[in-house]
Amino acid sequence: MVIWLNKIIQKHWFRAILFSFTYYFTAVLSNEISFLGASFPTLWLPGGFFLAVLLLTEIIYWPAYLLAALPASLIFSLSHGQSLPLGALLYITSIIEVSAGAWLIRRYDPQYGKFENPANVLYLISFSVFACNALIATINTTVLAVLQGSVAFWAVWRIIWISHALGILVITPLVLSWASVSLKHVRKINPERLIELAILILGLLVCSLYLFVSNFHLNRLSYLAVPFLVWVAIRFGPRMVSLCGAIVTFVAIWGTAQQLLGFATNDLTIAPNMDSLGIFLIVTLITVYILATVWQQSKHIEDALRNSESRYRKLIQNQGEGVAIVDHNEVFTFSNPAANQIFGTDDLTGKSLREFTNPAQFAAIQQQTELRKAGQKSSYELEIFQPSGKRCDLWITATPEYDNNGEYNGAFAVFRDITERKQVEMALRDSRARFQTLFDHSPVPIWEEDFSRIKRFTNGLQRDGIVDFREFYSQHPEQVAVAEQLIRVLDVNQAAIQMLGFTDKNQFLNQMHKLVHRGP
Repeated sequence: MVIWLNKIIQKHWFRAILFSFTYYFTAVLSNEISFLGASFPTLWLPGGFFLAVLLLTEIIYWPAYLLAALPASLIFSLSHGQSLPLGALLYITSIIEVSAGAWLIRRYDPQYGKFENPANVLYLISFSVFACNALIATINTTVLAVLQGSVAFWAVWRIIWISHALGILVITPLVLSWASVSLKHVRKINPERLIELAILILGLLVCSLYLFVSNFHLNRLSYLAVPFLVWVAIRFGPRMVSLCGAIVTFVAIWGTAQQLLGFATNDLTIAPNMDSLGIFLIVTLITVYILATVWQQSKHIEDALRNSESRYRKLIQNQGEGVAIVDHNEVFTFSNPAANQIFGTDDLTGKSLREFTNPAQFAAIQQQTELRKAGQKSSYELEIFQPSGKRCDLWITATPEYDNNGEYNGAFAVFRDITERKQVEMALRDSRARFQTLFDHSPVPIWEEDFSRIKRFTNGLQRDGIVDFREFYSQHPEQVAVAEQLIRVLDVNQAAIQMLGFTDKNQFLNQMHKLVHRGP
């Protein structure tokens, strides 16, 4: 059953139908909390919801949602006393507003469809709240002036602009920030933070009701709700601040629209109330949104830096090779465990390289330091002595380190212990020398031949279908000479040279092809 429901929900036609019902519901809700007798809702929620849906949907599916909004928009307009032409006009301007805003945001914001960083907020404000909204407010007000005759143009323009701006600022961030929430995210919430959030939301709700609905007469104290929003922004980020911003907005508009206190004026006119209410809410919401996203972005940067530092620290600490930093006096300022082990000490920090080297080796280090001061990176071999007296050979790769002013500050070095490798190399050299001595002075004539090229030659003949090589060479004696040239003599001892009557090794190597017996 659950799988079947998920498949249905994934269908865009089903989402379009659901969108149509939600669009109508938000329109009705907007009308219910708006000023009594106003020609336009004080808070136009469908615009913000429409914009959020388009930002979360691929452009190829936009027509389905644009058409789904048509019946919902017309039904709402006709059921609230508006004419069909006016309802059609409002629908057309609405889809132009949200489509243009969504397209511009998707065009310029690489992280469109999210509400996580200051860029998301600024693009939303610039393109949708100000630019597209101002254009549509101008069109709607102009048409009203033509249809109804004398209207207070700028008063009506401000009402329409503020209504749509608040709808975008309240609903769009709310939908975008909560669209990706799953049960997994909820389970990860710390119970203590959940309690803190619940207390904050309850305090904000009580404060808002007290300021905007109760018998409270000092309007400037209405900004007492702002500290709660700032607290939520810093502690819980954009997602929670969008929810709390919606709570404050709904309470403030409902209290003002019902002509209670808060921002309500004594003359009961719509425009003054709308101006003061709109300025308060728009400024407050934009401020806390920017604060929340900036704060969250800084936390993400800090977390990324902390995680990066932790990863690199683990990498250095668990590195099999020694890693160390020395200052300009050849004193260690940092060392990893492998470096400490190579030098035979618990901690190299604060110790000088002079303590582990003889005068000749330390002089070689100072020569390398001069290269470092000249900005050069180099690799070299160094002999050190551990405190226990054990001698070690190191292969070091050193890179210069500079301070913030570009002055030489020391060197960063990666090194490994090559003592065992050098011992093996020396043993191999000794073994080869002994073998060479035995080979050269053996009384038995010996020479070393390389038939690898003959092997490749015969493999090629086999690939060509040659099976009987004796018959092949009998029929093609010229190929014997070719094969002779492929044989290489790598070495020959003195007994072989004397036996064959040559004077030295070079004469043997140059004339050895004459020794090949080609048969009868």
